[in-house]
Amino acid sequence: MLLEAIDAGLSSIFEPGTAKAVKFYVDPHIAIKNPMLYPKLLEKIFGEGAKQILGRIMGQIALRFKFTLREEMTFEEAVMKARAEYLKHV
Repeated sequence: MLLEAIDAGLSSIFEPGTAKAVKFYVDPHIAIKNPMLYPKLLEKIFGEGAKQILGRIMGQIALRFKFTLREEMTFEEAVMKARAEYLKHV
């Protein structure tokens, strides 16, 4: 579900080919394994634009895992919250 949320977030900003290229250069599996690293890698490519990309991805994460996204929430916190919500329903 987390990978689907990342895909949906990227697809809401980029054309399909560009979203695919972003996923090639910044593997979404990194977000699962190391949620602190994923934003840093996006920042290396997109600079300040990474904030908007992460905002869209985090919005999709919150939507899919049914929690309220707080403005001050980091990407890592959103992933951890998603994990916690997922475990509640397993």
